Amino acid sequence: MKAVLTFLVLLSLGSLKAQVLDSPGSLRAFGSYAHDFPGLNGYSASAEYLFPLSDAWQGGMDLRMTNLSGYPRTSQVNEFTKAKGLGFMLYWIPLQSPSHLLRMGIGYSFGWYQTKRAYPVSLTDSAQGKTTTWYPQEAKGHGSGINLAAEYQYHFPDSQLSLGLRLQVGKTNERTIYVGPVLGWQL
Repeated sequence: MKAVLTFLVLLSLGSLKAQVLDSPGSLRAFGSYAHDFPGLNGYSASAEYLFPLSDAWQGGMDLRMTNLSGYPRTSQVNEFTKAKGLGFMLYWIPLQSPSHLLRMGIGYSFGWYQTKRAYPVSLTDSAQGKTTTWYPQEAKGHGSGINLAAEYQYHFPDSQLSLGLRLQVGKTNERTIYVGPVLGWQL
């Protein structure tokens, strides 16, 4: 319900103010290093449509794909997370010049994931003592959660192109940190 209300507020604000502003928005692509908190590492790729709400506010809708893997608990089981998501962001622009921009945002995302995790089972054998066996379990599911983002963007003079750096923390399935470049095209 919270997500639906967030989407409706963004949509209504965008339709009220977007008619006044010159720009219809921009398309952006992110490629980022991703780290989640069982300890998996990997990459994420996403595409976002960014639209103006006012001089200091922007809204965004994005699609994301994340692929993580690693051995955080044991060297016996390669754990992974494969996820796809849809997100909505509200950005505040505290600093803006013709070529530089600082953007901070909060949003909500929905995700669909497939995971593999290792769980320990301790066995006691009188001859060998205590041994631990790791059992992998795969799961599929969906989740939702809040995202926080900070981004620096450089807009090339006399061009529709911009380049930036983004840091994002999100929790759809597990808390994940994303860091990477942003390539934008002003429509």
